[in-house]
Formats: sequence, C-alpha cells, structure tokens
Amino acid sequence: MTRAIRRWSFVLGWNLVAAALIVELGGRALHWADHGTLRMRAEAPAANPAPVEPFSSGDVRPLLHPYFGFVYGAPTDPGADRSFYVNNHSFVQDRGYVERHPGCCEFPVTRRAPDEVIVGIFGGSVAGAVAVTAQQDDLLARLLAAAPAFAGKRIRVLNFAVGAHKQPQQLAILAYYLSIGQKLDAVIDIDGFNEVRVGDDNATAGVAPSFPGTTWRKLTQFVDEQATRPRADTLLAAWHTVAARDWERSAQSCGFGACYLVARTIAAWHRHGATMPPAAPRDARARTFFTIYPAPATGDAAVEQVADNWATSEILMHRLLAAQSTPFVVMLQPSRWYRPAAPLPAVGLQASNPRLARIVPPGYRALIARMPALRAQGVSVLDETALFDHLGADVYADVTAHFVAVGNKMMVAEVAKWMDGAGSARR
Repeated sequence: MTRAIRRWSFVLGWNLVAAALIVELGGRALHWADHGTLRMRAEAPAANPAPVEPFSSGDVRPLLHPYFGFVYGAPTDPGADRSFYVNNHSFVQDRGYVERHPGCCEFPVTRRAPDEVIVGIFGGSVAGAVAVTAQQDDLLARLLAAAPAFAGKRIRVLNFAVGAHKQPQQLAILAYYLSIGQKLDAVIDIDGFNEVRVGDDNATAGVAPSFPGTTWRKLTQFVDEQATRPRADTLLAAWHTVAARDWERSAQSCGFGACYLVARTIAAWHRHGATMPPAAPRDARARTFFTIYPAPATGDAAVEQVADNWATSEILMHRLLAAQSTPFVVMLQPSRWYRPAAPLPAVGLQASNPRLARIVPPGYRALIARMPALRAQGVSVLDETALFDHLGADVYADVTAHFVAVGNKMMVAEVAKWMDGAGSARR
C-alpha cells in the first residue's frame, strides 16, 4: 500500500511539474509573440516615462471650457509626472520655470517691469512642447541675450498652447486674453498638423471641421449621456474595460511565464466582455451641447475647407495683434508625414499609420498654398517643414507629430531668430 502511494505521488508530482513547465513555456511563448523577447521582467514598468509634453502621455486630464472647447487640468494620479505645472487657467507651464520665477505664469499675467518682454506661444501639443522647452533653463532668454533688440530685457515665456487644439481655438484664446487685459509683446502660433488631422477627424465624424476635435466630442458625449438612465449592460462593459486594462498592466510586471499567461488570459476574457452594447435610441432633448453637422465634406473639398479656416484664423489673429502693434508669426510645424525634400522611407512608416500618410501631405500642401495670400495680408508666416530635413526619423518622438528634445530646441531657436529680426525692425 505504501509503495502504491509513493508511486502515485511520484507520478502526480511529475505531472504537476510537467503541467507547470507547459504553462511556463506557453506564457513565455505568448510574451515573445507580444514583445519579441522571451525575457521577462520582474519589476513593474515605469508608470510615467519622461514625456516630451504631457498631453499625449495622460499626465493631465481634459476639462470642458466655455470658450476654448477644452483645456487640461492638473493630474490626479499620484504617480503622474510632476515636471509640468498647470496654472490657474489650466495652461501647462514648466514647473522649474515657475519655481525660478515665482508669480510668472498665472493668467492674466501682469507686466512686472518696463523692461519685461512677454512672449506668448499658441498652438497644440507641439507648440506646448516648444513653449515648455523655451522655459526650461530660460532657453529663449539665453538665445536672445546677445540680440541688440533685447539687450537688458527680461524675457517671460507663457504657454497658451493646448494639446489637440487647432484653429480657430488659438484665435479664441488670443481674443479672450486680450479682452481681459493680457499684455503680449510677441506672439508665436505653431500649428498645421492638428488643423489637418483634427479637421479630418471632424469631417469623418460628420462634425464641422472648425469645431474642436475628438477630445471635445468625447467630453460632451459623456456629459450628455449622464442625462440618460444608466444601463446595466453598459456599466458591465465599462467594468470589463477597466479590469482588462488593469490585468494587462499586471502582466507587464510578471517575472514568470505562468504569471504572464494567467494575467493575459484573464485580460482577454475581460476584453471579450468589454464589447459595448448598441447604443439605445436617445432623446434629442437630452442633448446639452450644440454641434453643427454640415453636409459631409470629403476629399479635396474637406482639405480646402480646413486650409481656408486656418488661413482666415491666422489673418484675424494678426489683425487683433496689429491693432496693438504686437509682432506675430505663424510657424507651420515640421511633420514626419510631409518631407518633400527628404522623405522618410515609406516602408514601415505608412504601415504605422496609413491614415496620416494619406491625409497629411495634401493637407500641408493646401496650407502652404495659402501662405502667399497670408503674406499679402501682412501676416508673417514661416514654413518650417524643411527644418529637420538633414536629420533622420529619430528627431520625432512618436508616429504622430511630436519631437524629441533636440527638435524642440531647434524650434525655440527659430522663434529666437524671428524675434531678433522682428525686434530689430521695431528699433
């Protein structure tokens, strides 16, 4: 009897070992399929790798705004990156800059001394990254220190840019702050990419391209949905979505294949249950936000509409500032998707985002085609699309629009070069 127990215990033990080995190998095979490596990491990945700008990293949260569509509030996640400071009007500034210059960046900013030059940078997330870079280590002030027009001047940089914004949001922001007494000595609008991308998003969704983009639509949809009775099936689907995300995050901290296989299996089960049921018919009276749904504009018509809106907005910004004798420049930002002089290899790039490869080149060409008319209206406009032509793809931080640190610094240098010329012309 004892011998039989030992034999069955031996067989059971080996079967358990074999099963554990199979599960471990299966988990590592799944990890290899997901990540291209069999090596597991026992520690959790960094929650917030240092971002170029906070808008696309999730370190700030979108908030509805009565005039601008949306802005971003301070992060609520205790693990969020704290190198950014969200001011009293929810515009992101560099935290180090705010700490070095107390009281610098609460809106509306007041001029603290006659020799102070207040520089406002407008646009989307790329402009925000350039503005924050200009603030870091007082980079723009140092670049202008040797410029005769700014000798003895104190340069204050303010970021009025918001991630995913496009025209006419920059125009609305400028008009609002001028209306409440904000003084500006130079204004730079860095845009172009969002006009094309977000304008196409809206056109595809059947919304007027001039309206704020997807972030605004999601926020307003969420608020509208609060007016309808919650449905158990949508709440269950939302729970599955959150649980799937949490289990996928847990899988990345696994040190063993078995752990990874279990976590990914549970996450897959939750993803299967996360399918949202068809939306119930909604009472139009429950809508809170006005939205324009024009006749659909597609293809060339949509591109031309976006470009016309961009050009008109820039002209109006110029006129508002010209009335106060404030220098203004429009900079068409570089894009990895529009490099006619030095195109990036199409293999892999177009596959990474075929939509951007399709919409950005004609969109940029339409914007560039408006530049002669802008200049004829007195608008200073710079085509910066060739700025990175001597550099490779590494100057871009992602497959959309953002730059790594060296790219942002090059854009700050372009701002300084323009300011030096504009300042010299006013002497």
